[in-house]
Amino acid sequence: MNIELTLETQADRSSRPFQFPVEGDLVFGRGPDSAVALDGTALSREHFALRNQDGSLQLQDLSSNGTWLNGQRLGKGVTAPVAEGAVIEIPGYRLHVRAIAAAALSSPTAVPARAEPAATDSVPSQPRSPLRMVFGPVIGFWNGFTGIEKLLLWVAASAGGLLLAYLNSN
Repeated sequence: MNIELTLETQADRSSRPFQFPVEGDLVFGRGPDSAVALDGTALSREHFALRNQDGSLQLQDLSSNGTWLNGQRLGKGVTAPVAEGAVIEIPGYRLHVRAIAAAALSSPTAVPARAEPAATDSVPSQPRSPLRMVFGPVIGFWNGFTGIEKLLLWVAASAGGLLLAYLNSN
């Protein structure tokens, strides 16, 4: 199965078309293995995946910050069918599904280059509270870490706190 996607950057409304064969999981995010490398503090390394499941294109949200399909937010781990003309929204970007075909492609038609960073870290249709505006980048940064990385950061911060307490006790 092959798909044609148009990636629209919400910051400047620029767009780029891509064509991909979907044989396994086609992962999108800010990680190095992303089908299209994206920038943004609210994006996960693996934000969402597209997959061919029995001839049907499926979208799975892999993030904590949300993936929207046709304006409806998917929960983390939720899979939903994608039809031609669907719109996938993630913080800072909008992807338009233009064609779903069974013909074979040898490789993506556009070189997967790093997309320009988005001016906003949320989908525009979602209102931002003042609290979210202040802590949103911090939460996005924190959610970019894996569980083991979070554990290591917590251990390092705890060790630093203990060292400071020891040094101040003398």
